[in-house]
Amino acid sequence: MKIEELRIPAPWGHIAAKSWGCSNDYVILVHGNGDNAGGFDGLIPLLPSNYTYISIDLPGHGLSPPFPKSHPVHVLDIVLVIKIVFNYFEKNDYVLIGHSMGAISSMLYTMIYPDKVKKLVTLDMAGPYSYSPVQYANILLNQFVLVDEVNLNKNAKKCLSFEEWTTKLMKIRGLNKKAAESLMTRMLRLSDNDLYYIEYDKRGKSIIGHDGLKDHVIEMYKERPIKCPFLIILSTQFPTNMVYLDLRRFLTKKGVKIEIVNGNHDVHINYPEILSGFVSSFLISTQNKL
Repeated sequence: MKIEELRIPAPWGHIAAKSWGCSNDYVILVHGNGDNAGGFDGLIPLLPSNYTYISIDLPGHGLSPPFPKSHPVHVLDIVLVIKIVFNYFEKNDYVLIGHSMGAISSMLYTMIYPDKVKKLVTLDMAGPYSYSPVQYANILLNQFVLVDEVNLNKNAKKCLSFEEWTTKLMKIRGLNKKAAESLMTRMLRLSDNDLYYIEYDKRGKSIIGHDGLKDHVIEMYKERPIKCPFLIILSTQFPTNMVYLDLRRFLTKKGVKIEIVNGNHDVHINYPEILSGFVSSFLISTQNKL
């Protein structure tokens, strides 16, 4: 497939993206916190070739400049990014694939603009996070602390070789070398003496999300149901998935297809072949609504 680097205009600068293929049918891929468009480098070549795949770098990730530094980052800001990307390519509708926070944002976008999404795939996320009031208060506080750090931190950036950064990421997240290199290629900036520093917006560590409890999330699905074909792929080793058992039962009754795969939260990066078959079958299916 033909691969290109793109810059999509945005009010704060641009949204960087990596394009695969040249079809008129578009699949937009949205990564999670701390990742970038490179997180789908292994998965996309395993998917049907009759689509154009647009894997974006969220603001402050990969090659995309951050949101304005003066304000906290909310999940609805990520929904806005998806809206900007959709509007830029001017297609009638899209397939939307999201992982983690990218999955949450993709679900919310689909609830708000149901006519723009013809199929939805979420990786390792069945619904928006549910928080207790104490948890949510802590997230709000932490986001404002991170805003201060982004605006006040003038310390010199740590510089290492590409290989050292790659090894570090492999150890921290349990990634294989190929997966770590795919992320680092877009995450690192060249400094002096052939060393690199990481460019990453700290606010991405604690994005303010939906503030509902588990019951509220189910009620939200009832009020704004996702009507397009919907595939959820969950890993066996991500603890949050156990929180959503009631939600999974509710969605299954509504016709949502849920698959469980062995692996951790990064299984789509480390071992994309484990889930590529499910995604490919879903993309080529002729189902047009739940």
